[in-house]
Amino acid sequence: MPIPSPIFQAGDNPSGPEVTFQTQRILPPSAIYVALDDALCLKAFYNIPGGTSFVVTLRLLRPDGIVMPQVFSFTISNAFGGTQFFPPAEGFLLSATITSDAANARQCFVKLMVIRGGQTSQDQHPGQIFCQGYAGGLAYLSFPQSPIESALSGYGSQKNYTVGTTPGHDLSLGGPGFTTNRIEVIQFTLITSAAVANRIVHLHILANGFDYVFTWNGVTQTAGQTLVYNAAPGIQPFTSGVLNYTPLPSPWLLNNTWSILTVTSGLDAADQFSSVQVTTEEWITG
Repeated sequence: MPIPSPIFQAGDNPSGPEVTFQTQRILPPSAIYVALDDALCLKAFYNIPGGTSFVVTLRLLRPDGIVMPQVFSFTISNAFGGTQFFPPAEGFLLSATITSDAANARQCFVKLMVIRGGQTSQDQHPGQIFCQGYAGGLAYLSFPQSPIESALSGYGSQKNYTVGTTPGHDLSLGGPGFTTNRIEVIQFTLITSAAVANRIVHLHILANGFDYVFTWNGVTQTAGQTLVYNAAPGIQPFTSGVLNYTPLPSPWLLNNTWSILTVTSGLDAADQFSSVQVTTEEWITG
């Protein structure tokens, strides 16, 4: 049988341990050094009524060798986003995490960065971006692990928009600010009055005021009718009872300059649009 190998302890080596660690004059643990005249800040962009709350944790290695953990809880309630600065502290940034109370991870896009020269400096350009991406739901952002993410990367957040209506007037919906959208479904109902006339509904989608899409599925609506109109990418134009379907181009992305409106020939003052729903896939692009 083989002779078992002897077990050596670190102290058995007369020359000392084979692996040692320096405790002085070593390289810094991070390439990110935050000076006292710098400012760490978080920029957030979202489409959430009332804003959203954040928790940011930081770990700094101070010049005296002490690791200083910091936790900041705050709410940004400005429309579409805002900026939060953190108290100045000097040292190497070891790690950072960002969470928000946004129910959907794709509703809130954030950037954690350092502003060289501090919060009150006239030079407010970012010195370095540590992490950038979507934070919310079960999705956390962290430095140094999380990659720098584009606002258009991955899937978007599904949004449902409703449109108020006025009798005798066509529909009009403008795109929300700070977003890029892919339209999934447009649905509305038109209830016509007893006035004798043929109504023909055309759907327009505008970008920067110019017609990007102009559709009509060939339906003529008469007096006293209630018809439901649906427009979506990937469907074929057809009519089934009171339901009418119109195709839209796909894929296509619209920024915050887009708008949706109907142009109805023969519209009577007592005609009423109702049950207007627009469903989009939305990215927070600023």
